[in-house]
Amino acid sequence: MMDKHDNSLSALWQSQDVRQPDIVAVKKNWQLLRVKQWSYFTLDLLATLLTPTAIFVYRDELNPIQLAWMWVMVLFAIGFFAYLVWLRRFSLTGKATSLTTTEYVDLVKTQYRQNIKIARVSKASIWLLLGLLAVYFAIVYVGEYVEPQRLLTKLKNAVLLLAIVMPPIWFWAHKREQKFVKALGEFN
Repeated sequence: MMDKHDNSLSALWQSQDVRQPDIVAVKKNWQLLRVKQWSYFTLDLLATLLTPTAIFVYRDELNPIQLAWMWVMVLFAIGFFAYLVWLRRFSLTGKATSLTTTEYVDLVKTQYRQNIKIARVSKASIWLLLGLLAVYFAIVYVGEYVEPQRLLTKLKNAVLLLAIVMPPIWFWAHKREQKFVKALGEFN
């Protein structure tokens, strides 16, 4: 009796429609993910190189405190860049051509988890940057390293620039976080 039940269950199981994965779409999705990660890598690299470039261009105009602060920012930027590269390592170096379906799904899930971390770190870094900038202006003001009117002009420009640039970056990172949380949830 058990064999009959097992056979009918097996027959039912075998008669189910199985939708084959669209290999072309899967490869295209992976390639798009890799292109995006390489684009973000390039933007991060350029942003990391911005401060040393500014130091080189404006070195004659910077006092020792400003120069030291800029080098501190360079160290933060390099550390942040290295961490982002570490989080992106799966899509920057991963080749999906020789993976099994399970390995590919695990790779994509891992990169989605990393993308969530990247989005969270990006949002947190905005607040860190604002804090560091406030400390910088406080040090320059208290130490009287720049004349007050010039410092006020620099502060206004910095606040204006950050007010224009940072909110869109924060919302973009927030949307990416939500997108990858949802995508990761669909795998589970």
